[in-house]
Amino acid sequence: MDEFGYLSVLLSIILGLAITQILQGLRGILRARALVRMYWPTAAWSGLLLVIDVQISWAMFGLREIVSWTFPGISVVLAQKAALAAMRLGRIDLTCK
Repeated sequence: MDEFGYLSVLLSIILGLAITQILQGLRGILRARALVRMYWPTAAWSGLLLVIDVQISWAMFGLREIVSWTFPGISVVLAQKAALAAMRLGRIDLTCK
């Protein structure tokens, strides 16, 4: 396996976990719809993050042509994923008090 293969597996795992987290949040809102009103910016933000995740995975396919990867190059790609994860940190607490 070449360097891109290792990098793409790592980024695909991160991407899969990101999409799972978004969908679990939406699932939680839908299951508690009797207790929680849906706020449209939350739905729009979730949809936007899903589109960004899919676009990043599509754009990552273009990186397959890079023959030699350096640590700074990999760091830039991972920093992009870290920034996207930071946008996803806002959690919705559905516990009733």
